[in-house]
Amino acid sequence: AVWPVHRVYAVGPVLDALAAEGIDAHARAERYRSLLQFFGPYVPIEILVPTAQQDDAVGVIERVLAGETDAEEA
Repeated sequence: AVWPVHRVYAVGPVLDALAAEGIDAHARAERYRSLLQFFGPYVPIEILVPTAQQDDAVGVIERVLAGETDAEEA
């Protein structure tokens, strides 16, 4: 796990940006968070990537969450 995402709406853009950079990624606990409904915000959605691509993935995620990239760039 390289990054915990607490904003559900940010998971899609993060995964899209990682895919555009050629980084395989998976969002763990996305369904579990939906299942918990009211208590869901206490469960982070973890972004999983291969260990070899961890540093690159962190940079991409930071840019996406900072709003420096959008769907048109990817």
